[in-house]
Formats: sequence, C-alpha cells, structure tokens
Amino acid sequence: MSLHKELDEIIKLLDNCKLISSTKELTNKNIRIATNFQYFDGSFVDLFIEYEESLFKNQLDTILLSDFGSTLSLLSDMKINPLKNSKRRFFLEETLKQYGVKLEGWDLEYNVNINDFIKGIITLSQACKQIADLAFTKIFSPINTFNDQIEDVIADNFVYEKNKEIKLDEKNLVRFDFLIFSNSINSAILAFSTGNRYQSIIKANAIVRKWRDLIDYDRKEKRITIFDDSYDIYRTKDLTDFGKLSNLIPFSEYDKLPDIIVN
Repeated sequence: MSLHKELDEIIKLLDNCKLISSTKELTNKNIRIATNFQYFDGSFVDLFIEYEESLFKNQLDTILLSDFGSTLSLLSDMKINPLKNSKRRFFLEETLKQYGVKLEGWDLEYNVNINDFIKGIITLSQACKQIADLAFTKIFSPINTFNDQIEDVIADNFVYEKNKEIKLDEKNLVRFDFLIFSNSINSAILAFSTGNRYQSIIKANAIVRKWRDLIDYDRKEKRITIFDDSYDIYRTKDLTDFGKLSNLIPFSEYDKLPDIIVN
C-alpha cells in the first residue's frame, strides 16, 4: 500500500488486534477496517479511511475515520429516517457529541490522532452502535403518534413550535398542537385522531371550542384541522363543524397542507 510509514505500521498492528477482524485496501484505494463490534441485528461495524492524495503526501497527525453512512443506512432499512425532522437530527447530534463524532451527510466521522488510532476505532465503533440502538427509543420508533406524522410533514418546510400557547387576553390562553410561523399570517393546527367513538366526541368538542375562541377574540391565525382518516368512526356533525370553523384536511391528503399555509 502506498501509505506513509506511520499509517502503514498502524495497519499492520490492526491485523493483530482482537477488536479488528480484518483490514483491506479496496479498489478505490479506501481502506476498510472490519471490526468485531456488532450492531443489534448481528452485523458488524465497518469503518473506513478514505483515500486522499493529501493524506499520503503530507505527514499528518490525524486520520479521518468514517462509517461511510452504513449506520444510518441500517436504520433506513428499518423504515427509520433519523434525519427526517429537526427533533430527530438534534437528538442524534447530541448523542454523537458524547463521543466527539460528527455527522457529515449520512456519514459518522471521527478525527483520530494517529498515535491513538485503535482508541479512535473503538470510539467511532461505539458511537455507531449507540446510534443504531436509537431504533429502540420512542423518538426514533417507526410507530409514531398522529402528531409525529404531522410533524414529519411540516418539519423540513416550515418554522414552527409544538404545543404552542396563544394568549387571548390577560387571563386566557389557548394551546394548539402546532403553530407555523409566516411573514404574513401564522397558521394554527389542531390534530384529530382516535379510534374510540366516545373519545372522538370529547376531542371534537375541545377542538370546536378552541376555534371559536380564536374567532371570538378576532385572532388572525389561519385555522387548520388535520384529521386521521384511517378511522371511520367520527360523527359527520363534528367534521362539518371543523370544516365551517377551519380548513379541514384528511391526513391522506397532507400534500395540500403547504398550499393552505402559504396561500
């Protein structure tokens, strides 16, 4: 391998390290380090040194290790997009900070001092395992609440706050599931989802009260109700009331939401 001597010696040491199963120079001159660290599905963590002319021409003190996106791809295979919204990205990046690892696109990267190379492999491998294990936390669960599904739709397109309270007067507040901010008119969103007919009546009455409060106080926010049309137990009266008091959108037609917010 056309590596400078220090790195060449380190690669030889890795071949005798119990934490490493093998090292291999690939056809594109990248170096794959197959570790004995395992993901939750039994597969092993592979790390890489990307070939760069500058790396081998200069006597550098640090080497950039990367998983080349394999950890987040593992989550993606489970129908989990860890970067789908700002909440998930923030949680992921905060987890990586504990290891000093950075997120570049879908790659987990770690700058390691060439004298602590094995330690760097351990650090990045542990970070990869930790990120993969986020699949079992509530925030990364592929089974999301209805509000989570709505947030996934608006997260990358709008500036918003969840569970936002709007002050009507000195004594009265009203809370909305989402408030989307705009240069012209903000949009208040209420979500309606339940598989229980009795609960649907209670929730519907609460939504109607909130919309009437906004109207009575002459608030200018756009009013949007998004209902979960995977259920077929709602009263026609409730959906009719929502439609009279707000823009009513079935979630299956969520693609209409941006037009309502912008226009």
